Amino acid sequence: MIGNDIIDLEASRKESNWQRDGWVQKIFAGDEQKYIYLSVEPELMVWLMWSMKEAAYKIRNRMTRQTFYAPQKFVCSNILLEQSEASGKVTFGNIRMITNSSISKDYIHTTAIMEDNPRTINAYIGDTAKNKTPASGRPVLFKDKEGLPYLFEPLSGKISAVSVSHHGRFEAIVFAEK
Repeated sequence: MIGNDIIDLEASRKESNWQRDGWVQKIFAGDEQKYIYLSVEPELMVWLMWSMKEAAYKIRNRMTRQTFYAPQKFVCSNILLEQSEASGKVTFGNIRMITNSSISKDYIHTTAIMEDNPRTINAYIGDTAKNKTPASGRPVLFKDKEGLPYLFEPLSGKISAVSVSHHGRFEAIVFAEK
């Protein structure tokens, strides 16, 4: 299982006021709030942990086929933040996931995988404004009747479960190799 999330940092600044009263407390547990308030870049930490939670949520959603909103139940920990990347863990009950994030001046992209089943991850990150006309033989993205995304490769006939994310100017599609 794999999940991913991408955050357009410019769009997040326009669309959300994470500093408004009660927002951080509504989304993040106590230890997560410490990560934010002790960070040199609190805004970056907010969106990093949000993307970690969202990537983990997509795994949980694929496992259960249930949609719900409970960000505090996805708990981020063991966050190691370097200049352009981060790693950490997200726990939901007894489900434990590992996250890896790429950080640029424009976006944060996070992938999550099950802790007990590491995989090689392939990612495509693109600009949502680009032409999406499929070429002959090019993989085709589709959703099943429950809305879960898959990638069909016409040349091989292979179908792979994927995680799709889009925000603002960016989209990301990831899949794990077995």
